[in-house]
Amino acid sequence: MKKGTLAATALAVGAGATAGSTAAQENDEGEVVVHAHDYYPEATFEVLTEFDTPTRDSFLENLDEDGDVFDDPADWNVHAVRIETDGDGSPLGYVMEEETLNLSEGDGGSFAETASFRSPAMNLLEVDATAEEVDDEDDEVDDEDDEMNDEVDDEDDEMNDEVDDEDDEMNDEVDDEDDEMNDEVDDEENDNNNNNNDNDDGIFG
Repeated sequence: MKKGTLAATALAVGAGATAGSTAAQENDEGEVVVHAHDYYPEATFEVLTEFDTPTRDSFLENLDEDGDVFDDPADWNVHAVRIETDGDGSPLGYVMEEETLNLSEGDGGSFAETASFRSPAMNLLEVDATAEEVDDEDDEVDDEDDEMNDEVDDEDDEMNDEVDDEDDEMNDEVDDEDDEMNDEVDDEENDNNNNNNDNDDGIFG
């Protein structure tokens, strides 16, 4: 996707982008403000982090010293995002929204095909965006899977321990039987030897 050359005559009022909803996702649409060099038509993005209050205030005040665009920074959220393009690399950028989108770290989104100038002097654009918020159900399913796997592992460990104990008992019993048989054989051999000695004494005595 090639980054378009931005000119007032080339921009139209942002038309809402549509994004196909998928299972376990909640789509949210709203208007965001981005710098011109962060805008790629119909590009998707991933939220890396949301600025905390001091960082947000400092960022917006440095960007708009006169307060013409962001007159009250407290009304805005600023997100650092990674933008996915068809070209090489995934550039980093910033998405500013006046609490119009419910974005959190790890959420994805996409820009509309067209944008309009918010401030030509500051090279800021207004563009419709669609956010895809990951549903908590995914996390719950993952937690349940982990619990089930842990239970299966515990049961396997218990069964293995029981089998090992049974094997040890059987081996001990076999060893005891072998010892008894060896003792009996030794006793019989000793008896035979004694009998032979008695017979020898009788013949040559």
